[in-house]
Amino acid sequence: MPKEIRLILVLSAMLTVPGWTALAVSGIWRHWAGLQRWILAVSLSIAFYPLLFYGIRFVTPSLTLGPYALAVLLLVFAAVTAWKMRSHWKQQLIFDRTEWIAIGIFAVTLFTRLWIIRDQPYPAWSDSLHHTLLTHLTAEQGRLPADMQPYFPIPLAQYHLGLYALTASMQWLGQVPAHTALLWTAQVLNAICVMGVYLVLDRKAGRTGAIVGAAVVGLLSHQPAFYVNWGRFTQVSSQSILLAAWLVTWEAQSLWQRPWREYRARILWTTAFASALTAAVFLLHFQVAAFLLPLLAFTSILELWRARKHRRIGRLVLGTFAVGALSLLLVLPALLEALAVFTAAALNPPVLSEEERAQTVNTYYNYAWNVSYLVARTWLLVLTGASVIVGLLKRNRIVIICLLWTVALYL
Repeated sequence: MPKEIRLILVLSAMLTVPGWTALAVSGIWRHWAGLQRWILAVSLSIAFYPLLFYGIRFVTPSLTLGPYALAVLLLVFAAVTAWKMRSHWKQQLIFDRTEWIAIGIFAVTLFTRLWIIRDQPYPAWSDSLHHTLLTHLTAEQGRLPADMQPYFPIPLAQYHLGLYALTASMQWLGQVPAHTALLWTAQVLNAICVMGVYLVLDRKAGRTGAIVGAAVVGLLSHQPAFYVNWGRFTQVSSQSILLAAWLVTWEAQSLWQRPWREYRARILWTTAFASALTAAVFLLHFQVAAFLLPLLAFTSILELWRARKHRRIGRLVLGTFAVGALSLLLVLPALLEALAVFTAAALNPPVLSEEERAQTVNTYYNYAWNVSYLVARTWLLVLTGASVIVGLLKRNRIVIICLLWTVALYL
């Protein structure tokens, strides 16, 4: 079998099996339509690996994983899913015409991401070196590493390691070197970012908007496709599930305002999924979790306004607290270490001369602000601006929230 086909099959199994097991056991798939189920399954699968690796390191530090243990685990998951879905599997393969258009956009987007690296065996830019080393260390040690020894005496307590749970798993199951596992996994995750856009828009704005949004992000915008040039692989891995985490948390907040007896199972499972996705966003990239916070804040304000009208503020607050508390519990393995290092650094900050400070700023933070190069062509930016105006005139909630989010991130 050609290596490319083998890697695609391995990644397909890795990025669908755990999530479908969660949907099958919970029965939550019934409340998501067609293609939405598959995107949610992919998102939950991505979240599974950082949660698993961080959880094992925190609870049983001596326990290690490997290709055989992981393969057996995925086979057990697949068997459970097959049993639970034995009477419903045909439903999961039926899509309407517009969903097939979306699937076509996903496929073309994935093709473009893999085509970019067809003659580039090694990941680009300096960041990719340490991503490759950490992938190799994770695969070699069977767990997330505590430092970069024997390469460098650098502790990793303040660094997000979730990506390497995915890339090391790919190295094991795909039987490829670390740099190959990293590059293929990262490019597939880059394409999956498009699915998050589609999922939110399909759920909240309509199918036409979802298809257009997926096409713009996947095929017309420079981002996130350009991340491969910079080796921004940890960031893109977190962004691949950021929008799913936001949407499922929003769904959980809405469900908590409904009758408990009738919706109890759905409320609890959706809360668990929202917490898992939110925690995984943090474990994959700490800063992207900060990107997520304004989105959660805006939708929380919206839901508070609705809850006030129906006198359900108490339920909403309880549900939001439940998601937040469980998310916090799941990120503790990384958060406690990171906070300890951050506190120590804050209490004893390095003393830099004015010359050193200026050199740091010029080297790392000053760059040409060329929007048409960094974001998209001018015609697409103009069309986006016009679309925002139309959305504001129609008081479209998604447009308003995304505009506020953009302003918050810019600030």
